[in-house]
Amino acid sequence: MTRKLQRRFVLTVLIAITIAALAVIASSIKMSYLDFGLEYIAKKYQGNWQYMVLELLVYGSLLIGFAMYQGWDKSALRRIFTKPTQTTFHDIAIWLLRVSYLTEILVYLITFGITKKLRWHFRDLFDVDSPWLMTIDNIVVQQLLFLFVLDFFFYWMHRLEHRFPFLWAFHKFHHSATEMNVINSKREHPVESEVFRSFLFAIPFAVLGAPFSSYIIFQIIKKVHTAINHSGVNWSWGWFGSHVLVSPQYHEVHHSKDKDHIDKNFAGFFPILDHVFGTYYSGPIGEIEYGVEDDNHNNTHLLKALWVPFVESFDAIMAWIPIPGNKESELHDSDIKAGSDTS
Repeated sequence: MTRKLQRRFVLTVLIAITIAALAVIASSIKMSYLDFGLEYIAKKYQGNWQYMVLELLVYGSLLIGFAMYQGWDKSALRRIFTKPTQTTFHDIAIWLLRVSYLTEILVYLITFGITKKLRWHFRDLFDVDSPWLMTIDNIVVQQLLFLFVLDFFFYWMHRLEHRFPFLWAFHKFHHSATEMNVINSKREHPVESEVFRSFLFAIPFAVLGAPFSSYIIFQIIKKVHTAINHSGVNWSWGWFGSHVLVSPQYHEVHHSKDKDHIDKNFAGFFPILDHVFGTYYSGPIGEIEYGVEDDNHNNTHLLKALWVPFVESFDAIMAWIPIPGNKESELHDSDIKAGSDTS
C-alpha cells in the first residue's frame, strides 16, 4: 500500500470514529434529532433575521454602487449575473450559505452543537470581572480600541493560517478566488469561519468585555470595509491607505500570485500591524493576478472544493509525524530548521 493510500485509509478510519462518537453524543440528547435541529434553527432565525436583511442591503448596495462607478461592462454585478465563472459560482454559493446562516446551522447540526458549546467554554476561560473597555466613556475611542485589539488577533491568526500547512489548507479556499467581486469577502471554508476564527474572536470579546452594541457596530464596519477591499476597485487611498486604514489595493497585494507579494499585507484594518511586524509590502504594484499556484478548487464542484482542504490538512499533519521512513516528515523538519537558521 502506498503512503498516499495509507493516509487516506487512516483519514477514513478517523472519520468513522468521529461519526461513531457523534452518534453516542446524539443518543444522550433528551429530544429527537429533528427537534434538536428545528429548535436551533428557529432560535437562529428569530434572533438574527435583522442581520440577514442588513447583509443583503450592504452587499446589494455595494454591488450596485460599484457598477455605477465602474460601468456595467467592468462591474462585478455583470460578471455575477451574466458571465459567472467557476470561481464566481463558488463565491455565490458560499455567500448565500453564509448570509442565510446555513453554514453555521449545518456545522452546528453536524457536530450536535459541540463547537458552539466549546467556543463558549473557551471564552469563559478568558472572561474578566471588570472589563476595562467598559470604563471608557468616549464611544469613538472605545470602538477604535475594540477594532484594533480584534485586528491584532486577526493579524496573528491570519499569519498562522499562512505559516502552517494544516491551516493553510482551509484558508487557501479563500485565496483560490481568481477575481474580486465584493461577495468573495465571504468566501471562507466553514472550518475556517465557524471553527478557527470563531474561537479566535472569543478571546478579545471576553477580555474586552465588549457590549453587544459594540459587536453590532463592529460587524457593520467589518462587512462594509471587507467587502470594499474585495471589490476589485483598485483604490490605494495614498498614504492613508498604506498607513492608517487598509485600502482595496493594499489587500489585493495580499491576494496576488506574484512571489514578491506572497505573505505580505496581512492586516484587516490597520496597516500599522504589518509595518511593526515586518510584513508590509512597499515595492511597486503592477497588474495583479489573483489566486494560488496549486489551485484545485475552481476546477471542480463546490462539495469537492470544500472536501479537498480536509485531505490536504490531514496530509500536512501526517507529514509532521516523525514516522521512520517518512520522507515528507524529514523534508518538513529540514525546512523548519532552514527557516529558523535564516530568520
